Amino acid sequence: MVRTLTFSRLLVLFVLVALVGLPAAAAPAVAPAAAGAASSPDLGTAADYSLIAGTTATNTGASSMPFSVGVASTFVPAGWTLATIGPPGTLQANTPSAYTAFDDAALAYTALGDPLGADCDATYGAIDLIGMTFLPGVYCFTSTAAVSGLFTLDAQNAPSAVWIFRMGTTLTIAAGGDMQIINGGCADNVWWKTGTTVGFGAAGHLKGNILAGTTFTMGDGASLDGRGFAKETVTLTNNPITAPGCASVATQAVDGTVYIDLNDDGLYTSSAIDFPLANVSVAITDSLGTPYTVLTDASGYFTQTVAAGSTVVDVDNAGLPSNVTPTTDVNNEGSDPTTVVVLAGGVATDNTGYVSTLVYTLDYAVSKTLNSINPMRNGEPISFTISITNTGTVTLTTVPLTDTYNTNYMTYVGSAINAEDQINDGTINWGDLTQSGAKGFGIDLAAGQSFSFSITFVGRADTTALAAQSPCTVFGHTCNVATVSGAKYDLDGAGGMPEQGPLPPKEAWDDVQITVSTGVDVVDATASAQAYGVSLGWRTQNETNIVGFNVVRVGVDGRQTRNRELILAQASGQAMGSAYRFIDGEALSGASYDYLLEIVHTDNDPAEMPLGQVTAFWHIFMSRVAR
Repeated sequence: MVRTLTFSRLLVLFVLVALVGLPAAAAPAVAPAAAGAASSPDLGTAADYSLIAGTTATNTGASSMPFSVGVASTFVPAGWTLATIGPPGTLQANTPSAYTAFDDAALAYTALGDPLGADCDATYGAIDLIGMTFLPGVYCFTSTAAVSGLFTLDAQNAPSAVWIFRMGTTLTIAAGGDMQIINGGCADNVWWKTGTTVGFGAAGHLKGNILAGTTFTMGDGASLDGRGFAKETVTLTNNPITAPGCASVATQAVDGTVYIDLNDDGLYTSSAIDFPLANVSVAITDSLGTPYTVLTDASGYFTQTVAAGSTVVDVDNAGLPSNVTPTTDVNNEGSDPTTVVVLAGGVATDNTGYVSTLVYTLDYAVSKTLNSINPMRNGEPISFTISITNTGTVTLTTVPLTDTYNTNYMTYVGSAINAEDQINDGTINWGDLTQSGAKGFGIDLAAGQSFSFSITFVGRADTTALAAQSPCTVFGHTCNVATVSGAKYDLDGAGGMPEQGPLPPKEAWDDVQITVSTGVDVVDATASAQAYGVSLGWRTQNETNIVGFNVVRVGVDGRQTRNRELILAQASGQAMGSAYRFIDGEALSGASYDYLLEIVHTDNDPAEMPLGQVTAFWHIFMSRVAR
């Protein structure tokens, strides 16, 4: 029975709508700041879902999402065996948790308010958001809104900033539609509510939580950083949906040197010429009002990373020697605040600070790519490429790397950049890829540059029956992970500032399937769901060394051998083949299974090969073998 949905239970998200000449309302490039602080509604259990549909959900192609997909009706969702859901998400169709999540999303839809509400900070007619910048607040649209190009949400360095967009009817993201969040905002605090549909053109992109009054459709390759909920249908076509993330807060480095200017030239030359003051307390307040307290080091130097903007640096008078007075540093970036420069003689009577103009981004990316073609045969060389790219604006001066692998399935052979150790123990280490010699590239990793090199293994065991190895997610493959941990950077390059860090660790991975020759040519392996059970078939061409077969099922109830007795090879010991069919009549309806064929050889050394992956129907028959 289809569940009746009332407006009070309205859910949320988008529908694919072609971008058709929306009349452009006059709008400022930067939308007005909110008069009051917008607040996010509570999603409840719906926060654990990437998608929720009130009637049915349809997928075409290799869509992916981290959280669950819910269908709050008795309609059977279609095409989801092609999609990657989770971890940790799962497909929840006509389940209590799906209905509860739908109800929670409906409450959030109502809590988001009316597009004609009195709390709107700005109201528009039909409009295209391209080129606009929105500060945190509540934005209302009396009818439709479109996105034909890039627009921006600016959090102004407030990570908790909230944006709410209310459309009277539709929201359309064209093929070139895109958005960005800057200066610390989070996609989880962006909310889109429509009276009717939400639609993405091919390759369109949006961020946030989308609650649609009717339907939500994503064109081929369109993407969403967030969640999508719809009162009626959800339709996907090769769409990546990711967990809502946060933008980096813009930062700058504030630094300075506290010293006695022995040669009275208004410039810190060196510790041999001037006298640096160690262990002096410096109070720093950034543009967000965040306070910091740092001590000067042995060279009189202090530094602090703060939010971009005007920053006050206040040197504690109590930490200065007696009989000194401040002077002006000739390298000041501004007259107030300034860097404290102290002259010998006199008494310190004032506190001054220094604001640095050095604004920078600290970030890097790691990638791991299989160069070989899956699957690989046992004993063949397996090659991966590891790349580390400096995506920030500051030079990386130390880049350690670790590569981990499963020694049961691969043996380390070597790499283009020599590792610190050559022991085949599952972990390969490079202490610092910037070092000179065979163990490094001999240069620091400058902004925009990459370190890339290959690493080679040899396959040693069959992975066909191997469960997915975290962080990889592919059944029957072994995982190889590259991790950079302990990377350091230098804010001023060849200048006098010390190396800083470490940066947060990052990792990347890829997987490979390794097969071992079974000694039998198996062709036309099939697996299909039927009303009476799961039908499995295979055909051999040579059974010279074959005794028989076992059918193995891997699924929600673990790994099970489905035949009660060994399925004897019909042409055992002969250089000829036979055809086989096996019915698994005890599969759970709606459950997905991987089926494997275990081949028992005359030397008692079994091998396995995949028969296929199947989602079972309802059925009541018992297992049997048909030959």
